[in-house]
Amino acid sequence: MRAIGISRTDINALMAIVRETPDNYYAQSRDSERIYVEFDKVFGKGFGVRLRYALNGSEELIGYEYQPYYSGDTSKGYVNIEIQSMDGEHVVIAEDFDNGNELVFSLQNPLEYADGVSVLDRATIKLAGLSCDATIILPVVKDDLSEEMRREEELERREQLLKARQGDTEAIESLEMAEEETSSIIQERLAHEDFLTVVEGFFMPAEDDDTQYCILGDITDVTERTNTLTGERLYILSLNVTGSPIDICVNADDVAGMPSVGMRFLGTCWLQGSLETAV
Repeated sequence: MRAIGISRTDINALMAIVRETPDNYYAQSRDSERIYVEFDKVFGKGFGVRLRYALNGSEELIGYEYQPYYSGDTSKGYVNIEIQSMDGEHVVIAEDFDNGNELVFSLQNPLEYADGVSVLDRATIKLAGLSCDATIILPVVKDDLSEEMRREEELERREQLLKARQGDTEAIESLEMAEEETSSIIQERLAHEDFLTVVEGFFMPAEDDDTQYCILGDITDVTERTNTLTGERLYILSLNVTGSPIDICVNADDVAGMPSVGMRFLGTCWLQGSLETAV
């Protein structure tokens, strides 16, 4: 809640606001035994709180949950998508089509999917993160030659990934060898260089929760927004994390340093996303 600018509001009072004055309302009956109801209250462009109820056949409350959200602005293609759900809790495992990054995130539009396990070959996903712990750090200095080499390596990796997904054993072996070589180079450099100068970006899973990550990425855009309920100020940071775009929503009070394009973001984030178009 703090990430979207709600750090001092009583939760019961907040839920009453969401329930009594929603901006959007959605109800779904999947069978004769259970009805799902969702209230969505917007507190600024792209962010707000969703309140979900589960009712039995007699419309008696049998469970509820609330979730702060930021919808993000960037869509991207992902493959090998698995939606896991139980009792209304939906988690998605998906692989970035371009670079092979595998991410786990909380699904923002769960009522569109039934409980159980669903598998999609490919879909467009809008990924976002909520953070309460952010530090702005200097970028890694790069010259034109190293940038050109990096772009060529990314293009080669995309081609190899495409071949590997089609079952090409040589491509699979090539990717494995490249990962081993990269790991070896990083280990050698870490012996005499600072970690943040060696590693440009990463998604590193946090402990306990599969949808929480420590993220290091380049800032490509910065926007300031204000929560209309509390007046608290937020930063919306667009990041490029090893080729994967993601938008981060963070309370301005939780940011150490001044966000600006070209700097890097380092922080812990709870990942969310919505599946927009299945292919």
